[in-house]
Amino acid sequence: MPGKMFSFPKEARLKTTREFRTCYSRGIRVRGKSLLLVVRKNGLPYSRLGLSVSRKFGKSTVRNRFKRVCREAFRLAGPELPPGLDVVVIGSRPLEGPPPTTRRIMEEMKALLRKAERILEKGPPPRKRSRGRGRGRGRGR
Repeated sequence: MPGKMFSFPKEARLKTTREFRTCYSRGIRVRGKSLLLVVRKNGLPYSRLGLSVSRKFGKSTVRNRFKRVCREAFRLAGPELPPGLDVVVIGSRPLEGPPPTTRRIMEEMKALLRKAERILEKGPPPRKRSRGRGRGRGRGR
């Protein structure tokens, strides 16, 4: 079934708030020209994609097109991507120039994921101490 090889099943998506929060809190950040990726190991035999695009990025049509292009780039690059990663693509600032093509996003995503994999292989990132909201003695004075 050649169609299954390039499908994008629901299992390959980050869907819940909990999955996104875990990725944000325990993942590493890797920035490219037009993408910011938050990446962490998930312990699964496949990688999963989550998308987060703020309203600062542009109107809904611009945001939705960016998300479609990112999903398609992830889907097409799937066999070449390292397995076992949760990836959140963050689009928080508008892109200058022409809208990004699927090929450009795919190449940048592959390069950033290779970089993230090298960082993750060196060991887990140091955990930052949470200051916690509303706890403690005020502003730390």
